[in-house]
Amino acid sequence: MNAGDLTAFVAGRPAEANRPAMAGRPVSGVFVLRMAILLLSLMAVALYTMNRIVQPSSLRGVVSAPLMTLRAPIDGQVAQGAAVVGQNIAAGAAMFVVRDPRVDRHRELELRTRAGAALERVAALDQTMTEFQSMMTELRRRTGEYAAAETARLLATVQGQQVALDSASRTVDFATDRENILRQRVATGTAVEQRLEEAVRARLAARLAHDQTATELRSNTAALDAARRRIFVQNGFGGAAYTQQKADDIEIRLAELRYQRAVAWADASGLAAELTAETARVLSIQEVAITAASGGIVTAVHAAAGADVTRGAALAEVMDCGALFVEASIATGWFATPRAGDPVRVTLYGATAPVNGRIRLVRDPAMVLDPSAAPVTVPDGQHTLTVLIDLTEPLALPQTSREGCPIGQPASVRFR
Repeated sequence: MNAGDLTAFVAGRPAEANRPAMAGRPVSGVFVLRMAILLLSLMAVALYTMNRIVQPSSLRGVVSAPLMTLRAPIDGQVAQGAAVVGQNIAAGAAMFVVRDPRVDRHRELELRTRAGAALERVAALDQTMTEFQSMMTELRRRTGEYAAAETARLLATVQGQQVALDSASRTVDFATDRENILRQRVATGTAVEQRLEEAVRARLAARLAHDQTATELRSNTAALDAARRRIFVQNGFGGAAYTQQKADDIEIRLAELRYQRAVAWADASGLAAELTAETARVLSIQEVAITAASGGIVTAVHAAAGADVTRGAALAEVMDCGALFVEASIATGWFATPRAGDPVRVTLYGATAPVNGRIRLVRDPAMVLDPSAAPVTVPDGQHTLTVLIDLTEPLALPQTSREGCPIGQPASVRFR
């Protein structure tokens, strides 16, 4: 083949003029190239199809769960510790009680003493108020009795003085008439002036007696009206005015005691609230109960009852059965490469049906030896990867030795 033939072959046309005629139909180089490309494409499609149809499965998958470590929140001694390795616990179950006997309780004792004294003061004020109330009730009763007697006495006095006033009025009228008669006789010379002077003195004396009686009548009438309104202007029968005054004084004293009791009760309530808060604070730092955040299996116990622990020390380890996941090793190919977020189907031995899951993390097996290694984001080539798969629906499992927590059960994983 000369240079012309080579050029013609590359250009895709036969070199009729440059080569002799062939016995049969010539083979085109373009045809050969196209056939090679077609065969390569068919091989790639077949390889991709095989990788997608004959998908890898994991026979070394195992059900696992996050490991929770229970730690001591304070320094102290384990007062109670009921955790046992292999025990199945429920969420919120009491695991340990740590108590610190070195907590300072001086303020709590001070508040308790002050609160007790405040309550005693309230009780003393209540007792005094009860006694004063009894005294005032008795004085009010006596005042009522004395008021009735004093009103009756004043009424009788007023009535008697009214009669005396009427009599004094008649005496004044008689003396006035006698004086007028004597004045007429003196004027006519039929009587002596000495008898007239006697008549004048008698009239003046009668008028004086009348005025005194009228004054006493007005005073007693006013006292009667006041007594009817429970106001005593005289110290009459039984000392009604005195008992009324004492009852009023006691009522004023009771008002003062009520105010003092309200203040004392407010102080006692405030101290009681402070005492409650301080007691809760002391209990929170003196004794702490450690409970399980979720249900699971106790895998390790590091402290028993009576052991001294420091803050942050591990007490026990629990596998959380409420957050199960599957850890599996998957052989990948060029076209079947798992990625985080891919949906998968998980089959557990003993389960009634497969369940759906989603890949959470893809990592190289070397991460087990070197946890600081970054997770694999886009795996390339054909090798084995370890994937962590979260289950997106509950498992349908019969009871197992773990009482329904299938930790350690083998599982197989398939891509959707």
